[in-house]
Amino acid sequence: MTGPPSPPDPPAHAAAPRPLGLHLWVGAMTWMSSPGASIALKSASHIWSEVARAAEKNRPAPGPEADGPSPSEWARLAHRAAGVDGVNLARAVEAEARRRFATFLAGVRRYQGAARPARFSAGSAGPEPFRREGTTTVWDYGGTGRPVLLIPSLVNRAYILDLNEEASLCRYLRRQGFRVFLVDWDAPGELEMGFDLDDYIARRLGDVLERIAVAAGCPVPLVGYCMGGNLALALALRKPAHVAGVSLLATPWDFRTPDGGPTIPPAVLAALAPMIERLGHLPVDGLQSLFALLDPQLVLRKFAAFAALENSDRLRDFLHLEDWLNDGVALAGKVAKECLLGWYGENTPAEGRWRVAGVTVDPSRLEVPTQVMIPAKDRIVPPPSARALARQLPSGAEVLTPSLGHIGMIVGRRAPAQVWAPLSRWLGEIGRS
Repeated sequence: MTGPPSPPDPPAHAAAPRPLGLHLWVGAMTWMSSPGASIALKSASHIWSEVARAAEKNRPAPGPEADGPSPSEWARLAHRAAGVDGVNLARAVEAEARRRFATFLAGVRRYQGAARPARFSAGSAGPEPFRREGTTTVWDYGGTGRPVLLIPSLVNRAYILDLNEEASLCRYLRRQGFRVFLVDWDAPGELEMGFDLDDYIARRLGDVLERIAVAAGCPVPLVGYCMGGNLALALALRKPAHVAGVSLLATPWDFRTPDGGPTIPPAVLAALAPMIERLGHLPVDGLQSLFALLDPQLVLRKFAAFAALENSDRLRDFLHLEDWLNDGVALAGKVAKECLLGWYGENTPAEGRWRVAGVTVDPSRLEVPTQVMIPAKDRIVPPPSARALARQLPSGAEVLTPSLGHIGMIVGRRAPAQVWAPLSRWLGEIGRS
């Protein structure tokens, strides 16, 4: 094949990690407030309280002829005798807080200024465009085997499934003999800004699926990742004659916490609604802020560790993955409302109220083979959310629980053994049925 080795490379991110202001604020609040917290800790500590009481009990009575330490000096000596030096503790805490913040900033600067290693070698065979409509491109990775359609989320770039030479589910499946098609949504253009999920699923995906199935002369397995799994599920229910099976990778379904509360705080959803209404879309940094809420200190830890990273392979992987994470796309207004306010706010999928083109998306009606992968360490789609979907599927669905995280299941070093190979095996089995 000729053509580009992969969909276009991401740009350099001079203002990443996004949203940079939020991460700087979290770092400042976490570390630079530590000296003040140590003072509060000192006053609340039972050790300090007991020492202070002992100092008060044993110090000489005040008077013009009293000898020995002053009350404050007496307390200081008592603290020192107890092995706790408040002045030095506060200084040590402040020094460590400054060191950690400086290390995080050094990691950010290193990332921003680093030369980007090539994602693929010059001779690596890449995909060709199979179909373009609006800002959506379907990439054809070639081959003569059974077609497989990979559907990613609308909120992240598709190239997480084709990240680099060592981390590409697309190229792995091609090597296993499948003809791989990847839906690349790209950022919504003027047309897509008016889309709802009906437009994406019933029309755009429906058209692509039908074209591939007709050209191949056989039904097509669908592989949906994250939100792409929801799209794949709804598509399979609408076009069962063209679908050979559905594999759902880290796909959310129940958007309630174990205690029954919403996974996104109602106050956050209430703040998002007028923003979406006013702008007509949810900006990239708005989405990134929602992801940051899952673990506000994750970025701090990652970039502090990156500051000292020396292994060249891990450095390359970090740059490629972080570039993808920061290369987000906006979400069209109607889609944002349907997903954030409907899915997260009202839990419409799990409660049987999510409809596509007027038809309820009911997993129990799926009549093709299904596979569900629920990564055990997923914090973006908690395992109970994905298990709720597995329980609603007809009996016979294959359920796997790789001990990986949400992103690690696709590009992690253990992904080939725990995810790619089982997926390839399952695709081969349904191809023979």
